[in-house]
Amino acid sequence: MSLIVRYLDEHCNIREDFLGFLDCHQENYDGFTHEPILTGEILGETVVAKLNKLGLPLDTCVGIGTDTCSVMLSDQKGAVSQIQKTLKAAIKTFNFLYNHSLNLSISRSSNIQDIRNAVGTIKESVAFFNASSKRNSILKFVNSEQLTSLCETRWVGRHESVLKFKLCFENIIHALELISHWKDNDSSTKAQLLINSLLKTNFIISLYTLSYFLMHGKGTYRPNINTNKPLDYLKISIFIPLLDDVIQDLQFRFNSDTFTTFEINNLIPSYIGT
Repeated sequence: MSLIVRYLDEHCNIREDFLGFLDCHQENYDGFTHEPILTGEILGETVVAKLNKLGLPLDTCVGIGTDTCSVMLSDQKGAVSQIQKTLKAAIKTFNFLYNHSLNLSISRSSNIQDIRNAVGTIKESVAFFNASSKRNSILKFVNSEQLTSLCETRWVGRHESVLKFKLCFENIIHALELISHWKDNDSSTKAQLLINSLLKTNFIISLYTLSYFLMHGKGTYRPNINTNKPLDYLKISIFIPLLDDVIQDLQFRFNSDTFTTFEINNLIPSYIGT
């Protein structure tokens, strides 16, 4: 767990400082003679103990920023509720973690089967080249650079990986075609299988759709699509469900109640009267 404090300095400038990482297992269990379970209450007590150890004035804390997982936000046994027992004036806030929430929303794109399959194919392709220096040398010869793995935690990193894959798509196919003619049966067979997967229409549409959403920003499954036009079919089966899914999740994570915390800015002296 990472611990960060956000505060006003003596010049009324907003500061945000990283205090350090908390190894909650090590902080609470000595010797691991039994299962090291971390409940919300234990996490909350760990944070309070660390703040006390640092000598921070806990009575001046007015907000607690965290993600939206149940172990943190449960009203009964969540970590935030436990912290609030000591930090009486602190309220729950989430505006420090919008990038994390955005990543969670974008991650929901895996609910769409074609998108999920496309992500899996991208991962397989990247792993195929990265697992062998010989294969990777062919890719770098054709493409001048190697591919990057999809980041599971940062939406910016994930977008960069998908965007690079899209931009290098033709070179990736060319590299795989070269490898598919090798005498190495394992490499050549796998390369041909990847070519077959990458050249499918659904993959190409999904790749461009995913790249678009990662750049700019709960789906409904439509099993019976009444259209004879290929473009309309792909739009209805992939693009629109992904749009529905991401918008619905963004509305849940960034509801109007979340933005009320921005009103706290009005208490900053430099903003008063402006």
